[in-house]
Amino acid sequence: MAALALALLSLAIVATIKFYSDRDPALSASPLATSSDAPLTLSRTERQSIATEYPAYFSRGKEQTYLTLAEWYQVYSYNEFGGFLASGGRQTDFPFATAIGNFWGCYFLSLEKSRGQEFNWQYNFVSWVIGINLTVEYGVKFAYENTVGRITQAVAGSDTEADRFIAKSWNSYAKTLYQTTWYHYPYFADLSGIWHETALFNGSFVRNAERKIAFSVAYLLKGTYAQLWLLSAEQKDNQTFSVVHAANRAHLDDDGIKVLMELSGNRFLIETERYAGFKAALVKLTERNVSFIEIMGHDTIALAYLSKNAEEQVPASTEVIDRRELFYHPEGYRYRVTLDARVDTLNDTLRLIADNGSKFEMIYDF
Repeated sequence: MAALALALLSLAIVATIKFYSDRDPALSASPLATSSDAPLTLSRTERQSIATEYPAYFSRGKEQTYLTLAEWYQVYSYNEFGGFLASGGRQTDFPFATAIGNFWGCYFLSLEKSRGQEFNWQYNFVSWVIGINLTVEYGVKFAYENTVGRITQAVAGSDTEADRFIAKSWNSYAKTLYQTTWYHYPYFADLSGIWHETALFNGSFVRNAERKIAFSVAYLLKGTYAQLWLLSAEQKDNQTFSVVHAANRAHLDDDGIKVLMELSGNRFLIETERYAGFKAALVKLTERNVSFIEIMGHDTIALAYLSKNAEEQVPASTEVIDRRELFYHPEGYRYRVTLDARVDTLNDTLRLIADNGSKFEMIYDF
């Protein structure tokens, strides 16, 4: 606990120094080029009306779209690790050290992009905790897999029943994180499963026993930590509010979309789920030519897509803020590209991403 407290304090000092040093409000406050479709913009009266009835619409600062980058990198990395194992990859070959570096690279990028906004202590604290957890977890895995793991792998290979169960568990865990928080995952169910669903006494006894024990220790610690975290964790808001323009209100009819308010000029205030739920709603609506005007009161937002090319055309209304090479992707994508995009041109942005043969991955909905 003392080591954790010291690490958090150190991160707090480093983050605040980096955030406030040579601070230039214009750095991240300067908007992307504005749209010529000005009539769709909310009036002051409309904003006041929304704020009165749905104050949550303005509850998340602009910096949160950037501060989620590191949090989502953890999800991507776990998913990459799980997919790599499911494809037959060996844990000894996964670049744990690179993944640790990428997480902190995303975090410091988010600090740079959010300068000019108020320092968001709550979101930064979450990033610190996640980063420390990922660093310790991957650091231990790197050391363990390149010593004990390599020995049992040399004896019995890496395609045992226990190895396959671990790959399946990691895949399940990573996919869960796209919509729910890590401390809600049923770690103890998987811990029980590896002992009841896989053999121990067979030709791969040494490897099976070592994998089962290592997995059990890891999930016992994570499961216990998750239960402790649940005692103090606040329930996250799971809604995202947007203002959209739809030529026909029927285009908004969907189980995952709720119309809260009808404005003039075929504009509507809608509510959707957050995270993966919002991404699904966004894709459906853009396919129906519904255009977004604002999301949570903001006219710009960060999003990520997967690309097979090192360089490719991006819309003029966007800015590339990050491009990272992937270690593994089942569909052959090689890069994750993060854009700062204008909300009112999201339709064009997603269309161009698809036309380039790339894949829209996530929108960071504050």
